[in-house]
Amino acid sequence: MAKNAVESLRLSILSFSMIVLLSSCGEEHIAEVNDRQQLPTANPAMTNTTIPKVKVVVVQNNTIGAQIELTGRLKALRTISVVPEVQGKILRQKKELDPGVAFRQGETLLQIESTQTDLNLYAMRAKFASQIMSLLSDLEADYPDAYPKWKAYTDEFDYQKELPQLPVFDNSREQYLFNLKNIPGQYLDIKAQEDQLSKYQIQAPFAGVVLESSVDYGDVVTPGKPIATFLGTDRYEFETAVSEQDLAYLQMEDQVELIHTNNGKTYTGRVVRTGGVVDENTQTIPVFIEVQGSDLKQGIYLEGQIAGEPIADVALISSELITRNSEVHIIKNNTIELLAIQRLGSVGSKAIVRGIPDGSLVVDQVVSTATLRGKVKPVRRKMS
Repeated sequence: MAKNAVESLRLSILSFSMIVLLSSCGEEHIAEVNDRQQLPTANPAMTNTTIPKVKVVVVQNNTIGAQIELTGRLKALRTISVVPEVQGKILRQKKELDPGVAFRQGETLLQIESTQTDLNLYAMRAKFASQIMSLLSDLEADYPDAYPKWKAYTDEFDYQKELPQLPVFDNSREQYLFNLKNIPGQYLDIKAQEDQLSKYQIQAPFAGVVLESSVDYGDVVTPGKPIATFLGTDRYEFETAVSEQDLAYLQMEDQVELIHTNNGKTYTGRVVRTGGVVDENTQTIPVFIEVQGSDLKQGIYLEGQIAGEPIADVALISSELITRNSEVHIIKNNTIELLAIQRLGSVGSKAIVRGIPDGSLVVDQVVSTATLRGKVKPVRRKMS
C-alpha cells in the first residue's frame, strides 16, 4: 500500500512539471509572434533605388541685356465727328453714311440738297457779269490797255461755275472806276456764297470708315448737330506705358517692332511723343507710337520690346518657377529648400533674377508636397 502511494505522488509531481513547462513555451511563442507583427515593414520609397527624381537647372549668372516690354491696343490716330454746317435734306448717293462703310480720301460722305442756294448763287454771278460788261465801253475808250483783260474775263465767264479771280488793276484810276460799281464788293459776296455752298457736300478728309451714324437718306440735318463718327484707317497710334527709369531708353523717332498677338505679324512703329506726367496708380509714363498697316484695326492688341540697360550678375529662369513671395525652389544636400530672389525684369517668358549663387540647382518642375519633405535626386540640364 505504502509503495503504491509513493508511486502516485511521483506521477502527480511529474505531470505538474510538464504542464508548467508547456505553458512557459507557449507564452514565449505567442510573444515572438506578436513581436513579429509589430516590426515595421521596409518603405520602398526610402530605398536608394526609389528616391524621387526632380528636374533641375544649373544656374550660371551672366550680364544680360534687359528687354523693356511694351503692351497696348491700337487707336485710330484720326477720328472726327461729322457735323453739318447747313440745313437741308440728305440726298441719296452711291455710298450711304452707314456704320462699316469705307470711304477714300476726298470721296463724298454726305450730300445735302442745295437747289435754292445754287439758284441764288447763279443769279448773283449773272448780275456781277452784267456789271462788268457795262464798263467795257468806258474801258475801251478811256483805258485801252486794261480793256483786253476785262473783255477776256467776261468772255470766259460761266455763271454755273466758281467765280474766277479778278484781274489785277493797272492803276488807281482803273480801280476807282470799278469801285464806283462796287465790283470788288460783289465779288467778295459771291465768294462767300460759294464757300457756303461747299458746305452742302461733306467729303472724307482722309481714308477711313464710318464708325457710327444717326441719319439716313431723306433725313433733314440741322447745323451744328453731330450725325456720324468717321475713323481714319491709314494711321494708328499704339499707346503703352513704361517706368520713368525705362523712359531713358526711348527717344523721339525711335523705331519699334510691334507684334500682332493673334497672328504674329510684325509692324514697324515710330515713337512720336511721351507723356509728361507719371500715373499716380501705376507709376508709369505713357508712350505713343505711330504705326501704319492696311490690315490694322482699332482695338487690336500689340506687343513689343525695346533694349534696356545691361544688367550684371543675373540669371534667366522661367517665370513659372518663381513663387508669389519671390522665391525659387533649390536642391541642397538632396533636399528641396526655398531661396529668396530679386526679380529685375523679363525677356519673353523668362525672368531676370538676382540672388541665386552660381552652380545652384533650381527645381525646374512642379513638385508635390510629399516630395518637398523628403530626399530627392536631382536630374540636371543646362540652362537654355
